[in-house]
Amino acid sequence: MASPRILIVDDEEAICFAFCRSLAKRGYDVRAASNAVDARRLCRSWRPALVFLDLRLGDSDGMALLKEFKGAWPELPVVMMTAYGSLELVSQAMACGALDYLTKPLDMGRVNALVAELFASHAGDDAIVEPEGGFVGSSPLMQELFSQLLRMAALDAPVLLSGETGTGKDLAAHLLHARSRRHGGPFVAVNCGALPENLVESELFGHCKGTFTGATDDKIGRCEAADRGVLFLDEISELPLSAQVKLLRFLDHGVVERLGASRGNKVDVRVIAASNRDLPTAVAAGQFRADLFYRLAVLQVRTPPLREHPEDIPALAQHILRQLDQRLQLSPDSVAALQARPWPGNVRELRNALYQAATRARGDVITPANLAAVMATVGSAVAGASAGERSPGRLLADYVESVDLNSGTAMKDAVEALQRRLCERALREADGNQTQAAAKLGLHRNSLRRLLDDLQ
Repeated sequence: MASPRILIVDDEEAICFAFCRSLAKRGYDVRAASNAVDARRLCRSWRPALVFLDLRLGDSDGMALLKEFKGAWPELPVVMMTAYGSLELVSQAMACGALDYLTKPLDMGRVNALVAELFASHAGDDAIVEPEGGFVGSSPLMQELFSQLLRMAALDAPVLLSGETGTGKDLAAHLLHARSRRHGGPFVAVNCGALPENLVESELFGHCKGTFTGATDDKIGRCEAADRGVLFLDEISELPLSAQVKLLRFLDHGVVERLGASRGNKVDVRVIAASNRDLPTAVAAGQFRADLFYRLAVLQVRTPPLREHPEDIPALAQHILRQLDQRLQLSPDSVAALQARPWPGNVRELRNALYQAATRARGDVITPANLAAVMATVGSAVAGASAGERSPGRLLADYVESVDLNSGTAMKDAVEALQRRLCERALREADGNQTQAAAKLGLHRNSLRRLLDDLQ
């Protein structure tokens, strides 16, 4: 089997020499180009599987060359190198398709680890497929998001990610971890909404043997497992108030207190939390502790819904299709149809629609006809409505179809979800005033308070 080919594009001879010597020792076929002309020639004739590209390439623009490479060879992974450390340039490069970036002076240990990881499951391929689920987008909105995340990755304070479902909050959390000094430590993800209420504290903080029925062994909680790394608390708004108190104490002191333990264990953890609900509204409704909110929201990032940056849909859709089948393409009319939809489920909904449309395609090109039937079942806009408009009836129908009728509590869960959202909206429009919110809902203030208590 031929050795994987790696191209180094840098006008510094010392950099090229260090790369060639280090990577050649590990069995890779390495070549170097000191200018854009040679880099283009080698990419066309030699077909490397990986490119390391300097952002400042003498008289040439490394960013322009990156765009050129990604346009000609979309699957070619390109790692950018920079001595300037400009977060704006780095975020722009990543938005244009760069797989990763390295800062000079280079750490060859990190370079070797990166290359080994990339080729681990793709040795011998013509090109490495980009990691599934990565951020894709070159719009100003996405570039600003990348820039924010890169700035925050360099810090160590808690981060609160907000945004609708399917907008990539989990990807943002992974990016914050990967670009931080903690990248070598664990990334422990917890879906707070999926934890049984009676086991939340045990899952988060652990327990000692014999603390409760069923505790047959000591257990390390998620907070302790994330020591020297990142703890990602997804859907933090679903955490019970009792657990919120203990989480706040953990954030304040960095000490994990297992259930049943007489003393705590000191840990070093960065906490990243995420929610698709409006936490300030939940605070006003008494459903989320204000002190915990302020402790988590030291740094805040909002992941934008797809309808706010439709210009990214063509590249994103093609990226999704490449993960399914390298040969699949979208017709121009299909691209226009995708951009005209509001996508309330965001990237997750777009992915599902494309996967379903691909099964209907007769050949390698997805047409509007392939998309038409799919759109009606994945939450698309009402026929004839302008982009972004959805009738209340359609929204309700979509929600009813999404309810799990096999849960045993379908009616209760659906009614509570509707009540919770109505209360949140009324409180939001009343600026947290419960009397005014109750009036909007046609309830007495005491009735609203009881309802809020029941919904906690």
